[in-house]
Amino acid sequence: MDLALEDTVQSFLGPNGQPSPGGTGFLVSQIPADVITNDESGTAINRDRTRSISAAVARTSRIGRRSTLTHSLSFTHANSRYLLPQGAGILTDPMVISFSTNAVEAESELAWSVIGVRRYSPRLTVGAGAVLMQSLTRIDSALLAVPHRRLHHDFYGTLGIQQPIWSPKARPPGTGTVSLHAKARIYSHDRAAYIVGTSIGF
Repeated sequence: MDLALEDTVQSFLGPNGQPSPGGTGFLVSQIPADVITNDESGTAINRDRTRSISAAVARTSRIGRRSTLTHSLSFTHANSRYLLPQGAGILTDPMVISFSTNAVEAESELAWSVIGVRRYSPRLTVGAGAVLMQSLTRIDSALLAVPHRRLHHDFYGTLGIQQPIWSPKARPPGTGTVSLHAKARIYSHDRAAYIVGTSIGF
């Protein structure tokens, strides 16, 4: 969200990095790019809605007694809408900032079993991936009606851990396994994300 909002603000700046005085660009430039995610900004924010849907396919191959390599491809669509009843920055009129994104991600991940080939062994993971995202950001208030569409791309590295909690005696290995997992992502554009969830292998 920070990156999409920052792109929207930057799109209204001139060649010298400054907006034209008094115009729409000047008003947009007064909105802090991290107003949504910075808890210390003092800006009142109400999350009106956040919805997302995603689908993914993956293929896992064993590359040793204790290691597997997984390649995955996923698609995500998300919408979110934030109400700022007191505005943002020097703009005090109520404001609505909304985001709509479509993203495609490709990732490769290497997993290593900590305790040999035991079915319930914790697994350490390391990986790398790329994401291509199309975003539509809208800023609406009494003074502004600003839509901005942008295509982003980014690369990231991952580090995580998996813990199987149920694993049948099935072949190939991993079929039907239910796991808890935690993963950290570090992006090339100075961002980080943390993912915690449950997965099942088919």
